[in-house]
Parts: sequence; C-alpha cells; structure tokens
Amino acid sequence: MYTIKTTHKSIKTDELIKNYYDKEKIENFCKQCEKYNKIWSCPPYDFDTEQYVRQFEYIHIIGTQIIFDKTTIEEVNTIENIKKFSIGTILKERKKIFDKLLLLESKYPGSKAINAGNCSICEKCTRVNNRKCINESLIRYSLESLGFDVAKITSEILGIELKWSSETLPEYLTMASGFMTT
Repeated sequence: MYTIKTTHKSIKTDELIKNYYDKEKIENFCKQCEKYNKIWSCPPYDFDTEQYVRQFEYIHIIGTQIIFDKTTIEEVNTIENIKKFSIGTILKERKKIFDKLLLLESKYPGSKAINAGNCSICEKCTRVNNRKCINESLIRYSLESLGFDVAKITSEILGIELKWSSETLPEYLTMASGFMTT
C-alpha cells in the first residue's frame, strides 16, 4: 500500500519570512481554490498573517511523504480512482499528523501547530453561512494559507520535490505541516 517518510528542519521565523513568504502570490493561488473564503482555516483572514507568524521565533517544518508501493501505483490506475485514493489517504494521514501536533502543543506552552492543508474537522464549515466556527479552539492554519510558498519550502529546506497526481498515481505525495515555537 504505502509507507510514510518524515523529514523535518527548524528555521528561524525571520528567515522563513524573508525567503519564502509571498502573501500576494500565494493568496492568488488560494483564490482559485473552491475552499477560498469558505473554510475558516483558509483566506481571506481578518488578521495580518505575517504578524501572526512573527509571534514565534522558530518554525519547525515537517514534510510527510506518503510513498506508494509499485503494486498500488499499478492498481490505482484510473483518474477517478487516483483522485479518490489520494484524497482518502491524505485525509487519513493528515488527521494523524494533526493529532500529534496538538499533543506537542499541550507539551510546549506558547507553541502553535501548522496544519497540513485546510481544516477538515467539520463535514461542512460554518463559514459558508457566515457563522462563527464551532471548533474555533482547533483552527490551525497551513503554511500556504498564511502566505508561504510550500513548493519552494519543501524543495529548498526539506529537499523534497512535490509530485502531483495526473494520469497515474505519483511515486509519493507530500504534506507540509509544522510547529511554531518561541
């Protein structure tokens, strides 16, 4: 089926902002997503994302690769199955990562997790009805939603080139999450 490989690096927040923060460019990508302005963990925000991140001295970047075995790549061989399998696998592994990050937060007061992608706690986000989040204490933002270039971060900091599903399941999928500390 698949194996998980985790790579992590710590970087000073100032350095990450200097080299990888491009809010305008990244938010333009976000605007093309169906979740833009429909999930509380996605832009636009009513706060300054750079100021939010600057509360922390370090950002510990975690790259999680879901590496598929040859048999799985051969068996998951239609566009529909690739999409369904990829999304299902990512959601399953993202939940495991999120739970571990919340545990780390409880051990390190003043820290904050960075989610791998958008929030998926609720089946339907209350933001679409302009109502307050019912799980507000669990909202965690992703690097990309905060304005960071994740492809550049994974490539230059973690040494992982992103791969995408197309007509075949890629060798691996990558999720970028993290942990911010003072």
